Amino acid sequence: MNTGDEQSFLDRLQADRVEGRYARMLPRNAPLSDKALTAAAKEIQEWMRLRNISIGDLAHQLGVGFSRPTLTQILNGKYAGEVEAKVRRILVHMDNFEASSNRIEPTFIDSPIVVQRMMRTIRLAHGDAVIAVIVGPAGCSKTSCMKAAHREIPASVYVRCLKPARSMSAFVNLLLKALGKGITQTTTLGKLIEIIEILKGSGRLLLIDEAQHLSKEALEVVRDIHDEAEIAIVLAGTMHLYGSIDDTDKGSQFYSRASSICNLSDLLLPEEGPQGQRRSRVMYTVEDVIRICGAGRLRFTGDAIEMLYTLANTPSMGAMRTCQRLVRNVARVPGITEREISADDLWGAMREIKSASYQEISETRVANAAQTLPPVRTASA
Repeated sequence: MNTGDEQSFLDRLQADRVEGRYARMLPRNAPLSDKALTAAAKEIQEWMRLRNISIGDLAHQLGVGFSRPTLTQILNGKYAGEVEAKVRRILVHMDNFEASSNRIEPTFIDSPIVVQRMMRTIRLAHGDAVIAVIVGPAGCSKTSCMKAAHREIPASVYVRCLKPARSMSAFVNLLLKALGKGITQTTTLGKLIEIIEILKGSGRLLLIDEAQHLSKEALEVVRDIHDEAEIAIVLAGTMHLYGSIDDTDKGSQFYSRASSICNLSDLLLPEEGPQGQRRSRVMYTVEDVIRICGAGRLRFTGDAIEMLYTLANTPSMGAMRTCQRLVRNVARVPGITEREISADDLWGAMREIKSASYQEISETRVANAAQTLPPVRTASA
């Protein structure tokens, strides 16, 4: 690296820090001089100071290959190994850390009708100490509602079922972990008895998310916990969950134990509009979409609002979940809070997340879906 290139790198070092693009400070196709490595090491130390991250913390975050002694040697210019690769890896980690820290998370609001229905089901189940079931298409805020209830209701227990852990024994282990307990019993029965003893008479609410993954045997365990501990339990999942519990013809007692079933599938059915026209149901109003996706910090052009409104009310395209992913991706762009987000920005995010062909197909589907929804009459927000 000649003197001019060296100075150019040192100049960019200060300028790029403001934009948070640490990995771009170093040229990709040229070996680094000692001066450049020293400057990068100083930048790493300054970042650690600003973020209050110790050598031990950074070593833990980076994982294999980055012990405390190794990091100390790198920062002091005494590392004898492949220092350039290590420095580049640290800068990439710094980028990822900043992206995570600056992430704009969607806001949870309880005004959408779909959210009101789910929250009412959860609160009634808790008050009556019964089993309730919420089923609906992907992207209609089931998980957001379950987590909101967990925050709202003291001492509630939230469990997210994992597909590989669908068996009875695996579910019992997940529940013990959610209760903050280690595994001390060797048998599933012993673990189940321990869970029941912890919950019995506590008045706590057990929230089981992604419950469509549970096996029939695991669902029977849920029923046993309710019967023995006498607590409220709410299960949420896709329509597959309804198929699992709707087994009255097979002699199971779970369906009869479910005092309330909130079936959101009617949101997929059209309703009658003006002049007898059939149109899609509105799960999220324009105002809902702006409040959830904007999080009070982002602004959108009219075409972006129309796109998000259509996506949010089209369950077959992921509904609100897709909106949140697109906005989260766009929100990482430096300076985005200083201007309005356009539909082009959002389509660009979809190309990045999926592919160009998927984006083209989606544009056609959104245009078709928009024809079945009440029109959007709003200026930029």
